[in-house]
Amino acid sequence: MKMQVSTRTWFSGRVLYHRRFREGRFIRSIACSTLVSFLFSCVFSDTLLAAREWGRENHGEAIRHSATPFTSAYGRVSGGAYRGGDTLIVLIQDLHCHPEVQKNIAGLIGLIDTRYGIDRIYVEGAPAGKIDTSLLSAIPDADIRGRTLERLIAGGLLGGAEYYSVTKSRDNLYGIEQWDTYMQSLTRMQELIAEKSRAEAVSKKLEQDIAAIGGKLLSPETRKLMRTLRRGDGGSPRATQAYYRALCKRAADAGEDIAEYPNLKRAVDMMQLQRELNTRKIQAEFKEYAAEMQKSVPYKAYRELSSAPQNEYFMRLADISATYCPELCARYPDTNRYLSCVRLASTINPVTLVHEENALRYRIMSAHAVNNTDRELLFLERMAGILRKRAGLEISAEEHGYFEAHADQFRVLVQKYVAAERIAGILDVINDDAVREFYRLNSVRNSHFVS
Repeated sequence: MKMQVSTRTWFSGRVLYHRRFREGRFIRSIACSTLVSFLFSCVFSDTLLAAREWGRENHGEAIRHSATPFTSAYGRVSGGAYRGGDTLIVLIQDLHCHPEVQKNIAGLIGLIDTRYGIDRIYVEGAPAGKIDTSLLSAIPDADIRGRTLERLIAGGLLGGAEYYSVTKSRDNLYGIEQWDTYMQSLTRMQELIAEKSRAEAVSKKLEQDIAAIGGKLLSPETRKLMRTLRRGDGGSPRATQAYYRALCKRAADAGEDIAEYPNLKRAVDMMQLQRELNTRKIQAEFKEYAAEMQKSVPYKAYRELSSAPQNEYFMRLADISATYCPELCARYPDTNRYLSCVRLASTINPVTLVHEENALRYRIMSAHAVNNTDRELLFLERMAGILRKRAGLEISAEEHGYFEAHADQFRVLVQKYVAAERIAGILDVINDDAVREFYRLNSVRNSHFVS
């Protein structure tokens, strides 16, 4: 049984894992999300103890439990698809030069390697072919070697895949880059970093200018709607629920189907379920629920559940329940409601959720715009926000595509609303060929990594 691992980049970094299964099985991977943490200690601790005792008494039964999740301590699995064959690819979104993220990547590689075995690890930023890490691995003193690795990873000079390869003495690290394309991308990146501060300052000032113009020219109705649909940072659960209710109501008024925004739909459904949670009823139900579940669940699956870390326990429980005893859902509705929350939380991609919310808000605002000035200023506001992220090299693939498709309209409206003396500097940032070429090259690299 072989697994291959590869690191890659879109506009930030990613990691790819390839695994070959002896029996051609696709092992589903899900991340857990514990929504009500106190339930673990106050409600479920006795059940977990009982599970361990049950495991001791029923050793001997062994099955293959294929729904083993990756721990949420390292990240969240946000989606997947089965396309046949015997290869599994797991893609990890990376944040370069961030020590904690790189440690998480190393931890996740280790988890996969321990459970399934990895044949090869492929990394970006290195030419195709085997990578020699013996210089680091050969440091004889373990303490000096460890401190050297920690300083390299803290300084952004060592990635998670390399860190794992050296610390675990795994001689299976390979580069994946088409080197000419990579070096062109690197050259563009260096040019953009040199101009980053100027471009960010121009784009931030443009955002401020558009906000000030909107304060004067937007209709009162549109300004009021903007306040209604503004999501505050660090809001209370009640405020968040009120925000989602308002968003859904306005979406329906605008003829927008929330189902077309899958991550947002899951978040809304989860909010609804959370409102209906009754912790007292869950507590009353759960011990009986667990006792019945023991009668249906194979020993190995329940043993893995009993030994699961706290942050994985409920996701594993939800998966095991759905697999082996779905009939319990009707008899224990409150427990089922809670486990449904856990399942929903595990399927939400927070990055995509933000993108979907922003897109829906813009469409709602445009649909409710009173006049053409409203529509133009709302468009300018959205494009200026994307321009700022583009200048800061933080743009997503979806945002990049949207920006390129609407750049011509953006240029026209900037010249219509912005002071004449500032237009030339703004157009320089919008028209920056180095930015466009950088993202084009990364698209080429992206295609190569998954080919």
